[in-house]
Amino acid sequence: MPRKSKKYNKQEPKPELHFRFGKETVVLTDDGLLKALKTFRAIRHRLRQDIIEYVYQEGRVSVSDILNYFREDPYLKGRYGNIEQSVISQHLAILKEAGILKQSRESRYNYYELNADKIKEIANYISNIIFGTDEDEKKRRRRRRRS
Repeated sequence: MPRKSKKYNKQEPKPELHFRFGKETVVLTDDGLLKALKTFRAIRHRLRQDIIEYVYQEGRVSVSDILNYFREDPYLKGRYGNIEQSVISQHLAILKEAGILKQSRESRYNYYELNADKIKEIANYISNIIFGTDEDEKKRRRRRRRS
C-alpha cells in the first residue's frame, strides 16, 4: 500500500535585515521597520539625494534631462565629474524600487516623478517615531479628560 505523503507547510521566510556592529550582528524582522530602512538606505546616497532634489524641482523628467542637468551644472559636475547615463539609470532603479520615484514610459523614453504617497509615508513614519502615533495622542487626551 502506498504511503501517504506528508504535506509540508512551506511558509516564506520573513524578510530580515542584518546589521553588523563590531563583532555583533543584529537581525531586524519588523516589516514596517524593514521598509523604512530600505527607503532610508535608498535616499542616504548623495547622488540619489541630488536626483530627488532635481525631480522635485522639475516635476516630471526623463533620464536624459537628469543627465544633462548633472553634466551642465558646474557644482554637480565638480562633484560627480562626467557622469555616465548608466550610473544615473542604476540610481533611478534603486529609487524606483524603494518607491520614492514613479516611472512612466512614453514611446522610447522613461519619465520619472516623485511618488507623493511614499514621501508622505516616510514623513508620517518619522513623525510617529519622534512624536508618537495618533493612538498614543488619543490615549493621552483620554487620560487628561479623566483627571
